[in-house]
Amino acid sequence: MNIIVPRYIFLPDATIKNDLAVILKSDGTIVEVLPINKINSKADNIKYHNGLLLPGLINCHCHLELSWCKGLYSPNTGIEAFYGAMKNIQKLRPNEDIINEAINNTIKIFKRQGVVAVADISNTKVSLEAKTKSDIYFHTFLEAFGMSENDAKSKLDNLIYLQKEFIDHKQSCSLSAHTLFTLSNSLMSGLMKHISDSGNMHSIHFSESQEEIQYFEKKRPIKNVHKNTEKQSIYNSAFEAASGLLPQKNKIVFVHNTFADKKCVENILKHFKDPWFCFCPSSNQFITNSLPDIYMINTLTSKILIGTDSLSSNNDLNMFKEIDLILKKFPELKVETLLKVATLNGANFMGIDKTYGSIEKNKKPGLILLENYQPGLRELSNLKIKLIA
Repeated sequence: MNIIVPRYIFLPDATIKNDLAVILKSDGTIVEVLPINKINSKADNIKYHNGLLLPGLINCHCHLELSWCKGLYSPNTGIEAFYGAMKNIQKLRPNEDIINEAINNTIKIFKRQGVVAVADISNTKVSLEAKTKSDIYFHTFLEAFGMSENDAKSKLDNLIYLQKEFIDHKQSCSLSAHTLFTLSNSLMSGLMKHISDSGNMHSIHFSESQEEIQYFEKKRPIKNVHKNTEKQSIYNSAFEAASGLLPQKNKIVFVHNTFADKKCVENILKHFKDPWFCFCPSSNQFITNSLPDIYMINTLTSKILIGTDSLSSNNDLNMFKEIDLILKKFPELKVETLLKVATLNGANFMGIDKTYGSIEKNKKPGLILLENYQPGLRELSNLKIKLIA
């Protein structure tokens, strides 16, 4: 047994306390959390730490397979240019050894930050090997997109086969649509039936740009998406499309929400049984130079999450930088709120809260220390991270 005594400790109720000790098994399982006056202060197995003790972080949106794309896209040029650039970037796709090296480097970055679980988007199996070798917990959203009605069946069949490969390698996974406007009618309907029948959770990039809003409300096609198709939405808003296309009862995470207004969020909360909202502020600034109204959304629901997105739209996959950015933009939000979002909320969303997300008896959440943390500090990314367990 080891006894960890931090200066401060983050508790499951989203409070920061001192004068507490954590007793750990050698494998990192928590035996007990108790007041320091209940332990032997002269014990040989006691370790004192000056900082804030946290459970491991949970990144709820990433694209590991795009880790090789860093620096290939210019910031602040908008979503239409981003879609066009991503098409061109795929023409520059290097060999799999280079891609695998980039993926493994990203996983190493996550490990150094104390990330213990990731909800990742994949369009291929290129990240599968790295995930099977990592002790980070992954849930992979296997993502579909494609505007051609002719290949809808083959795309869905290929995605279901890909899911089988992930399951065969004991990887948690489920199917998802890319957006509400990048799938043909046949692919969307077939995919949503499969998702509904499975009962699995899924993910959707949602209200990430003004162009998406205008596609529904003004019937304007999105450049580099709808160029070779006459597809026009029958829905008059992003919410109307979501409620008309997506299964109501499955757990779902709406990712980005950059231009989602209060009425849209309220309607989502009323319509869907278990909706979550994930924010990737650095990526939003990188692409559209905008941020979602995270404070507003948090006043309506506590089911919010944080992700980093990929290195194609973020120069530094650092969860604490995402938190810092949110805190700077929204001074009404508390540090403790966002620390819970980045830990226990993520674990609850991914269904892994029996092991991860909080410092509690019988859990093995991974423990990290923000060295030299002081109460009231609202810039966390400059603090050194120490991996404790």
